[in-house]
Amino acid sequence: MKGKSLSGIKPYSDNESIDSLIKRFNKMVEKEGIIREYKKREFNEKPSEKRRKKRPQKQVKIKTRQLKDTKIPFLLLIRLTCP
Repeated sequence: MKGKSLSGIKPYSDNESIDSLIKRFNKMVEKEGIIREYKKREFNEKPSEKRRKKRPQKQVKIKTRQLKDTKIPFLLLIRLTCP
């Protein structure tokens, strides 16, 4: 992963148990987003598939922007954006 490194790695001490060491490592990996990034890149995704995934998000953004412009009450906004 380009540009990502496990920052703040501390050497373990003799009195630290293996369980706590593994727990600390897993927490660090999760914080850095390494597993998420790996799963995202595990299979090649065509650009058209990426666009298809982004399309519904764009539509929700457009709807909310239009609703904000027309100053419709907030409850109606929630109702329209949530499936």
